[in-house]
Amino acid sequence: MMTGLNYVIGALLVTSFYYLFVKISMKKTEPYLAVGIFMIVVFLLKNSATGMDLVGLAQSFSAISASQDTLVQALLISTLYAIIWVLVFKGLSKAAISKFVIIYYGVGKLSEYLINIFWLKEPTNLTQGVALIVIFAGVVLGAELKGDAIKGYIPVFGAAIAMAAVKVISSNFTTINVNGVDSVEFLMGTIMVWIWILISGTFQKAGETPFVGALCAIIAGVLFASSERIPQKALELPTELQADSLTVERLKCFDVVFIIILAMIFCKEKMSKNAWIGVALLVAGRYMLTLPDNFIPFEISFIG
Repeated sequence: MMTGLNYVIGALLVTSFYYLFVKISMKKTEPYLAVGIFMIVVFLLKNSATGMDLVGLAQSFSAISASQDTLVQALLISTLYAIIWVLVFKGLSKAAISKFVIIYYGVGKLSEYLINIFWLKEPTNLTQGVALIVIFAGVVLGAELKGDAIKGYIPVFGAAIAMAAVKVISSNFTTINVNGVDSVEFLMGTIMVWIWILISGTFQKAGETPFVGALCAIIAGVLFASSERIPQKALELPTELQADSLTVERLKCFDVVFIIILAMIFCKEKMSKNAWIGVALLVAGRYMLTLPDNFIPFEISFIG
């Protein structure tokens, strides 16, 4: 019998294969075109899962547009979505999957907490402080960041910071209370990417795109949408079969391990001893962030 934990583990595996197919598509396809194909597939599947049709989308957009504040917020998040996926695909076109996910998940978590602490002035504590230091050490060791090699990971850093910004804005500033807002924001982000594809002349290369590259971008979109849908399906299980949210959050700390192992198997990537130590630190740091705030009883506040 399937339980909530089975669903979560399945989502982690699906996410791992998503990265593999993005990597393959980048070897065969113009990056912007691959992003455009990917985002269309994700949008269609997200819409299908929520049952949102064109009329519903139009109504949601109309409700968002009714206020300048909500429209600006939606446009900001849409722009960030476009930037995130362009940078994700750009990053994976050059970086090994293992290095990419170490930086993406580590820097993303660091950015999210640092924005909350230093910009939003949220109180923190020694447990979080130690966890962030451990994550930072994990990223440096795991991705083997040193010298000029750091420059090659700029798109990855950008994608991680942009994703952290989306999370912070969505949880702290968004005042949009409209059904289907996520679909509208993702659609606008997709349109932005396709506008760039058209004005940059990338679309003219569509005929030169190998079928395998386009197919891998489509499969990546299906896998990504599925990885988001699977945890939602787990919530539909009978209560006694569901996994509690804390267990799920802690299990997700190990997602980088799943992804790296599959990258080693299918892409023949190599990991040094120091890199594995970095991965262990990254997992440990992320796990520490799920511990009670008073695990190390000391509170810190930054007042500006």
